[in-house]
Amino acid sequence: NDVMYSQVADYVLKKMKESKYRNLYDFLNQLELTTNAADHFKDVISFDLNFSSVQRARVKLGKIIAKLITANFTFNLYETDFQEDLVDNALEVIGNELASMISSLKQSRLVSVVENYSENSDWKLYQPLTTAIV
Repeated sequence: NDVMYSQVADYVLKKMKESKYRNLYDFLNQLELTTNAADHFKDVISFDLNFSSVQRARVKLGKIIAKLITANFTFNLYETDFQEDLVDNALEVIGNELASMISSLKQSRLVSVVENYSENSDWKLYQPLTTAIV
């Protein structure tokens, strides 16, 4: 699944670059598969993307886009006889999940390997001595 999510994110990022979009909401709002969901969750998804994000962040972005597509299909239930309060609840749950996922995406940072860390790197030397509890 992670490969699929990464491919979705790669496709969206490529199309955003081609169309000169940086804001996720601005781009998703003009796509048929996400326009209703983008409008509904505008306050959550209106932020600029970092196009050079690492692979893990791309998987998160792909999951967010998939969740928005799902939300868009959920909006279509309003046009049927399906019980509206169930649709409302489903969209509320999706919104909460999106907020959590987007928060995680925004917190993604590139962590690099520290080379040659032998000098001043033994944490035990910097810990206070503890006394035994009798």
